[in-house]
Amino acid sequence: MRLVCSGFGFFHRRLSRLGLPTRHGSLIGQWQEEEVFDVIHCSHTIEHVPDPVAYLKEMHRLLKRGGQLMLACPNYACLPRVVFREKWVVWCLDSHLWQFTTTQMRRLLTSAGFAVDSVQTHHGYAPRTPWKKWLLDKSAAFGFGDGLNIIAVRR
Repeated sequence: MRLVCSGFGFFHRRLSRLGLPTRHGSLIGQWQEEEVFDVIHCSHTIEHVPDPVAYLKEMHRLLKRGGQLMLACPNYACLPRVVFREKWVVWCLDSHLWQFTTTQMRRLLTSAGFAVDSVQTHHGYAPRTPWKKWLLDKSAAFGFGDGLNIIAVRR
């Protein structure tokens, strides 16, 4: 099993203590060889990197043909952002360098050589009233949830 921990030193140290081989730091430049992985899981990372296009291209290079990229990031085109505006919890202007919509992420993935297999949005809130939960569930079902989950395949 080959496991990559790109970004957080805490996870790198923990997994290393368990004897799992990890690499810590930027994804770009970690591997010289191509088509290394069957699956890459990139969860809430792409919005933090200085060059998301370069990261997507590197993930494409590292995936085996037919391999899957599981990508999660905030959805800028969501109902909670419209309602809460600058108080939207997910905004994180101090650490999110980029804000993506479903359409933007589809374009970026396609231009990096991926075929988008599925796109879903979800909400991360636990509202106290049933009508708020119903509204958030419906908004997520129609693509306006605050979280974006995409599965893309390397062509």
